[in-house]
Amino acid sequence: MVLFDCIRLHAIPTTPKAHRALIDDRLFRRYLRSSELDVAAEMLRLARVKLSTLPVSSIDWAPEGRIESMLDRAAGDLASLVGRYFEAFDRCSESAKLFLETFNIEQPVRAIRSDTAWFAWEKCRPLEAYEALDGLPFWIECGSMD
Repeated sequence: MVLFDCIRLHAIPTTPKAHRALIDDRLFRRYLRSSELDVAAEMLRLARVKLSTLPVSSIDWAPEGRIESMLDRAAGDLASLVGRYFEAFDRCSESAKLFLETFNIEQPVRAIRSDTAWFAWEKCRPLEAYEALDGLPFWIECGSMD
């Protein structure tokens, strides 16, 4: 959640609501369609630039409800702290675009847990479940497939 907290608090407050929703709702809670990837990528690029100007100390590391992070707090700036997530988005976005171009099959880009068991669950979860989701995203909740 640190990535989304950083973006929400420091990088996108002044952007148009529709663009903010791509990151704050679509990527955080649901998934991105291929038609949304270019705008989302630009939003994340701008967020990364903004976060590169802010020290890691600009995050409150002990708010109520935050799970202890394993991120390297010695990173210097916020963009370096969460840089691997920006890079992962770029790889996933490019992969989804190539899959659509090559096979004409839409692949959603979504935030999920990276462990193998959780990934297997998420591959089976229908996109309709993401669309109907209210509250915290599946990757934060430890709920079932129901």
